[in-house]
Amino acid sequence: MHIPDGFLEPEVWAPLTAVSASAIAYASKKVSKNLDERKVPLMGVIAAFVFAAQMVNFPIGGGTSGHLMGGVLIATIMGPFAALLMISTVLIIQALLFQDGGITALGANIFNMGIVGAGLGYLTFKGLNSVTGNLNFAVFTASWLSVVTAAGIAAAELSISGVIPLTVSLPAMTGVHAIIGIGEGAITIAALGLISGVSVDVFYGVQTVKVQRRPIPWILLAVSMSVALFIAPFASEFPDGLERVAESLGFLERGTPKVTSPLPDYQIPGLSGGISTSMAGVVGVLVTFGLAYMIIKMLRRRHR
Repeated sequence: MHIPDGFLEPEVWAPLTAVSASAIAYASKKVSKNLDERKVPLMGVIAAFVFAAQMVNFPIGGGTSGHLMGGVLIATIMGPFAALLMISTVLIIQALLFQDGGITALGANIFNMGIVGAGLGYLTFKGLNSVTGNLNFAVFTASWLSVVTAAGIAAAELSISGVIPLTVSLPAMTGVHAIIGIGEGAITIAALGLISGVSVDVFYGVQTVKVQRRPIPWILLAVSMSVALFIAPFASEFPDGLERVAESLGFLERGTPKVTSPLPDYQIPGLSGGISTSMAGVVGVLVTFGLAYMIIKMLRRRHR
């Protein structure tokens, strides 16, 4: 769902950039005032984990693949405002270092996946859990809905940009991402199961049974590195949902990168094949963790 440069017109991406920037500024203030000190070590590594997981495209049939979006995963642990900051961090690194998502479309991607995906996803999770009391059902449904809704918003943005009529883009985007959303829900539940095994009170704003475990966020960082090293090279080579829709509807060639990234397509110059992907993934995990941790430290300093 990473919209590249060239898909959106300035009258669409410019206001979305302003909205996303304002939302990030507001989220920063909220996080700095309500920073849960117990979960600070997790914030950097959860962003790194989402980056690594997004490298792993899984096939969904019909020559199409999908990957984790991660908004609900972060929001259920850190809350929607921290989730927006961490998703934005991941998207910025992907766009600048790996040419995954456009520079001009960065605000739109943050809006779709950070504001809509994480924000709406968290509200859905909170509402369903309060009604049903079933965490897994709430997590899965919220994860699925976050992907489908973000895809629908992206379809609307393409339509407003004059790329494709909404009557065509909406069913195409939501249809393929409805399948991807199933994988999103399954991965989110599995990841939360891993994290809840090493941390206390993992769910944000949810009363759970207190189990005295020592938080070990480095386990998740090790998992992230392992995903980048050993799983990412074997990710599906099929185009993802947006690429498949763009290809089938004839607007894929509109994608024109505005800048040359140092590690385009998650490849390191001079290396080839899986080794190049693995090393690029390791770089991405470390840079994501470093930037996210720096943001957290700045917010903590501001709070103090």
